[in-house]
Amino acid sequence: MLAFMRQKRRYLIFPAAVLIALFVFTALGISGSSSPLLANDAGSDDTVIAGLPRAIRSDEWIVHTPMVISQVENGLPRYGDIGVGSHDMSVLSDLPVADWTRIFHPNHWAYGILPIDNAYAFDWWSVAAFLLLGTYAFLLVVLGSLRWSVVGALAFYGSPFLHWWYTGSSFGSIGWMAFAGACLLLAVTSSGRRLVVFALLTSYFLSCFALTIYPPFQIAAGIGVGIVTAGALWPRWREGLATFRSTIISGAITGGVALVPIGAYLVTRAPAMNAISQTVYPGARVVSGGELPWSHLFSSWFGLNYITNGSNLRGVIFPNESEGSSFLLLGVTLLVAVPLVWRFIAPLGDRLRGVIIAATVAMSLFLTQMFVGLPSIIAKLTFLSIVPERRALIGLGFTSLVLLVSVGTLLERLPVPTLARRLAGVVFVAASATGVLGLAQDFRAADAPVGNKMIAVALLVAVGATSLYFWRPLISVGLIAAFGLLVSLPVNPLVNGLSQTRDSAVASMARSIADEPGETGAWIGETYFIASLLTTAGVQNLSGVNLYPNVPAWELIDPDREFENAWNRYAQAVWSFDASSNAPVVRLVQADMIEVSVNPCDPVLDKFNVRHLVTPRRMQGSCLSAPSEVIGPEGVPAYFYERSPVGTPSNEGWTVR
Repeated sequence: MLAFMRQKRRYLIFPAAVLIALFVFTALGISGSSSPLLANDAGSDDTVIAGLPRAIRSDEWIVHTPMVISQVENGLPRYGDIGVGSHDMSVLSDLPVADWTRIFHPNHWAYGILPIDNAYAFDWWSVAAFLLLGTYAFLLVVLGSLRWSVVGALAFYGSPFLHWWYTGSSFGSIGWMAFAGACLLLAVTSSGRRLVVFALLTSYFLSCFALTIYPPFQIAAGIGVGIVTAGALWPRWREGLATFRSTIISGAITGGVALVPIGAYLVTRAPAMNAISQTVYPGARVVSGGELPWSHLFSSWFGLNYITNGSNLRGVIFPNESEGSSFLLLGVTLLVAVPLVWRFIAPLGDRLRGVIIAATVAMSLFLTQMFVGLPSIIAKLTFLSIVPERRALIGLGFTSLVLLVSVGTLLERLPVPTLARRLAGVVFVAASATGVLGLAQDFRAADAPVGNKMIAVALLVAVGATSLYFWRPLISVGLIAAFGLLVSLPVNPLVNGLSQTRDSAVASMARSIADEPGETGAWIGETYFIASLLTTAGVQNLSGVNLYPNVPAWELIDPDREFENAWNRYAQAVWSFDASSNAPVVRLVQADMIEVSVNPCDPVLDKFNVRHLVTPRRMQGSCLSAPSEVIGPEGVPAYFYERSPVGTPSNEGWTVR
């Protein structure tokens, strides 16, 4: 493939542009993190170059970014003392760890080599680069068209879903799977050394995909890309480009090689994986399906509204901006128009016929689970029974794009009667406009602040793109790509480095105390903001996010497992101090949030050697010293208390791994 690209260098222009942009942002240390919200002045410092940090993206700035900084501060350890007990940092949340698994996380390669600001910038933008390049490579192999591959990759990247859920797992699930699909198609149509090379590349990309470790995205992405890859493979078999022998050899090499790192990962991470699988949430979660509102398919057309007025739209129809995000799913409405031109665009023997059928099958599978619910046996066999409908959108978004660009490619090169184009165009416009107007009406009925201008813009783009599609399909999809980028990219602020968070008053004070000679005590913060800043400081933090339950550690707090239903889950834990409490109490606030109430002088804290408490209020306690005060996030004071042991100080709570 590289030799082919060298002969036709225009195929390298798009990858080169993506990589140049990645290296420029890396060199400048610019990311899209909303972490300045943790700073004393809540993001108003000049480190924010453009845009606004988004409070709603709390999984990033409260959880992920502080844990990344903590990993770097502590030398990228595999086990981190964050949350109740020690946790394996290589299992969830896409955190950099200095062990062999790093090979399969290319976005982590800059940590330990570049300064943290530049390494984090590389991490942030590289996952987007992998998605762009993976989608581009897949479409290039399937469609064979440079123009459509570039426009298709940009159209998929410009999706509000990806940018509101800006995580390595969302970008990586599709990006790595798309790379794997492209290389597999090249492997089975090759022989000799080329077959081996492409099969090995497939195994590497599958390993990267597997070690992403976020099953809801992985399952949906695997189904979507896998079915489309099978649809692209079928005509290659029929034409004799792929043989039974090449397929068996490619599969054996790919499976055999990929099994080594994946198997090693599962064996070496067995305790953490077992803990996750046995949780109340998400381990025991079963998704019956059929609960996604139809309007969610059209939410991205109102992306400008969420960017400019998200706080006022929060909870109106959709839970929030992230949970309400989707893709510009024109491929879904195209389903009702394709039958009118099917006999002209997909003649027997055409290579894209199988791709279109496969994309339609995959979309039908997703849509059935989302709006009706699949039969339980099918849901279990496909693992969609553990994928929330809103997470399955990532698979629907990819297959919708494949259908859109595949049909568009055929419309360009095959003769389709004018009448058929007109009829299909009318149906396509009507279906898309009805969806956009229907959601607009729902917003109005719910008294949502969605103005006429924004509705008009969404409707104009939808009608314009669909009107053009059956006549100028490339221009139509290009318009969708441009609109998607317009309503997606502004979600990311441009932030220069991480100093605003790392050097905040709370993090700096915690770091200076922890660096004192002989200081080994653990910490607890009483609010999310403070707990996240303690994680940012790199200290041993009992109030950090629990990636999964460390059961023996929790049993020290709850020996009778009275509150197991609350703590046996992935959870963001909020700690509160109650001087009148006789024993810790764990309360479930929501599915992924718990509150732990404890007496600051409770002897149970000595089992974790807790020596420092940080709160936004003054407290009284026989074990507490007079506090030191600094300014915390949003100008709220943060009080630092040193806690004297009530019993015997111990690190018992941190030893179980």
